[in-house]
Amino acid sequence: MAALSFPFITDVQFELLPANGTQSRVQANFDPIPVVKLFTPDAGATWLLTEVDPEDHGSAFGLCNLGLGFPSWEA
Repeated sequence: MAALSFPFITDVQFELLPANGTQSRVQANFDPIPVVKLFTPDAGATWLLTEVDPEDHGSAFGLCNLGLGFPSWEA
């Protein structure tokens, strides 16, 4: 899957997300910083993506705030 499939993610970000996913598998205490910020301006929801599954780019991980006043770690 290429970054062109996701026009809101740069090529560099697209390479870093699965690299972080791989690093998380081999290093238990790996704590990546957010790579991509996604948001919905009309609903107040924000996602800070830190990594994607290196084998399944459809599964992302990061912090999610759905505008309810508290964030949650989501997979």
